[in-house]
Amino acid sequence: MDTAELVKLCGSLTLRDEASEVLVSDVVHKRGEAIATNCLIGKILTRQVIPKEVFMKNFLAIWKNVTGVKVEFLEKNIFLFRFASAQDRRRILLLGPWHFDRALVVLTLLLGNSDLIVQCFNKVAFWVQIYNVPLLYMSKEMA
Repeated sequence: MDTAELVKLCGSLTLRDEASEVLVSDVVHKRGEAIATNCLIGKILTRQVIPKEVFMKNFLAIWKNVTGVKVEFLEKNIFLFRFASAQDRRRILLLGPWHFDRALVVLTLLLGNSDLIVQCFNKVAFWVQIYNVPLLYMSKEMA
């Protein structure tokens, strides 16, 4: 195909503002779900923009016992973590909460086929230790 023919074909292209439905095969959908089972999305809760290279290098050093984790920058202070195994992903979630440069890092499961905007970064589990609790209130019901 020569240049003139390519220019002619490109000239015949048109863009429309119509919304159309994208069809995804079952195979592609199942593969995507399989990948998502080993992923977490993390957001650094701070107003300042954290340089992605600095975050990736330091955070992977913190998770030195996790093998095969890959970090992808998605947008400002939001990262995708792809783990080699579901066990590593589960362990990282259980060992939290995590922080970076005095800012909380919220980790959440990747919601299957949702957009990044739909992801919720509003829950983090914390351990709290309370001293001098009267014996009467030391029960599972009170916890």
